[in-house]
Amino acid sequence: MSGFSHVIAATDLSAPAHQAVERAALVSRDIAASLELLHVVNPALLARLGHFLSAASAATLPQRVLDEASGRLEALARQLQAHHSAVTPMCRIVEGDLLAELLDATGEREDSLLVCGATGKSSVRHVLLGSTAERLLNRTTCPVLVVKRPAIDAYRRVLVTVDFSIASLQAIHHARAIAPQAGLTLLHVVDVPFEGLLRLTDADDEDIGHYRIIAKREATERLQALSVQAGLAASTRLVVTRGEPIESILKQARECNLVVMGKHGESRFHKWFVGKVTRQVLNASRHDVLVSV
Repeated sequence: MSGFSHVIAATDLSAPAHQAVERAALVSRDIAASLELLHVVNPALLARLGHFLSAASAATLPQRVLDEASGRLEALARQLQAHHSAVTPMCRIVEGDLLAELLDATGEREDSLLVCGATGKSSVRHVLLGSTAERLLNRTTCPVLVVKRPAIDAYRRVLVTVDFSIASLQAIHHARAIAPQAGLTLLHVVDVPFEGLLRLTDADDEDIGHYRIIAKREATERLQALSVQAGLAASTRLVVTRGEPIESILKQARECNLVVMGKHGESRFHKWFVGKVTRQVLNASRHDVLVSV
């Protein structure tokens, strides 16, 4: 199984971002992983702010910001340790571009999990849900957990979207790694090839309906085989459905509190996955989303 030994919680130290840090602490506790709290200070932003200050204030601004951030991050670490006695957070403050620093931090270890909030006051939210989301997801070497809801307890029901590529098996492994006690639901959205072409021929609705039945049956058999290959319990819920992928994922996600989606795949569906599907699910889902890498 592809496990996580190191959890990195990126935080802008705002109150809305705190729920992502709490989730990171819960995950770290439940899987016995180390926890690192990461805060990025952007010198370019401080330089622009310095133009509105006196020369003396501008000169001391970077150090004052670093000192304040260090104190707040250490206080947050103490608070987490008080709530979760088995967790001893490490603190790291770095200066630089947020995206670049996140990529550097996650690239240091192959067993890392990056946890970020979907809300906050800084550009952390913009990186995950804004125009640079594709760059982060395309370039990161570790899975990214986007936290959308308050962390009350461990994940109990996890939805894993699969397309039968190698990435699907990895997504299942990551789902089990982050939520070892959760019940899993595997979802495959049937992509019936050539259905549009059939409608251009003399095929009637009955022929097309029969074609759909065959495609769904074959997908169900493959989903059952994938479940066995992944070593999942017989109680694992398997769902095969037709329809628009994003709508189907969001519908099934209503019954879960975590959605796990693979970043790459071999099907037509995954050629545009990192762009359209990931962005829309991240924005529309009410639950946390783990992008598996």
